[in-house]
Amino acid sequence: MIRPFLALAAVAVLSLASRAHAADDVRFETWNGSLVQQVEVLSPQQADDLKHRIADLERRTGRRLAVVVLGHPGRFSIEDHADFLERSWAISPADKANGVILVIGAHNGGEAIVVGHDLADVFGEGVGAELLDAVHRKRVGDGLVSQADATGAVLAGADAALSQLSLPDEEARRLSQAADERLQARVNEDEAASGVGAGVIAACLLLLIGGGIWLNRIEARLPPHLRRKHKAGIQWGRY
Repeated sequence: MIRPFLALAAVAVLSLASRAHAADDVRFETWNGSLVQQVEVLSPQQADDLKHRIADLERRTGRRLAVVVLGHPGRFSIEDHADFLERSWAISPADKANGVILVIGAHNGGEAIVVGHDLADVFGEGVGAELLDAVHRKRVGDGLVSQADATGAVLAGADAALSQLSLPDEEARRLSQAADERLQARVNEDEAASGVGAGVIAACLLLLIGGGIWLNRIEARLPPHLRRKHKAGIQWGRY
């Protein structure tokens, strides 16, 4: 899930009591810093390295990145968590507009990315889609989800985001546009495949219906003893 936003992630405890599932008493933990792990899928050394890289990104470019690793999201989806986070990140509006938050589920899978509106031309939907694809492939490449898979998924997503956000604007725009074009090509291919599939199904149905009617008309001209004996409630075509 990729969504532009005006506000990003969260630093305060977020109660969901006013939500539709208030009876579940589900609460968000406190979100702070550039890396939040409900489940520690990164080692202390990996976590420190990622925090330093994110701090360096901010120092050099003024852009922000937050990586959130969720444990068990309960009855709320990864997209629901990202939605709450994007509206509650306690940083300035200017920083929010230049920020990206990456949300990854450690156990149940799922990933989402939210991109500040000022980054739309350098971190477009194509970039976000390819980043999430890379995260997903890293997680389920062998068909099994393990601690190592979650660690690899988080690092792959963070690396891709940092790489794109670190680029000079002109190069980042060029790569983002190319990614958007690849995404549009995939969408067009999917739509074309869906259209072909629907056409084949429709043609088969027409052939079945037409064939049934044709057979029934042929049978109607046969002597009674040569006609098929139909079971009650079963009839091909119309007589």
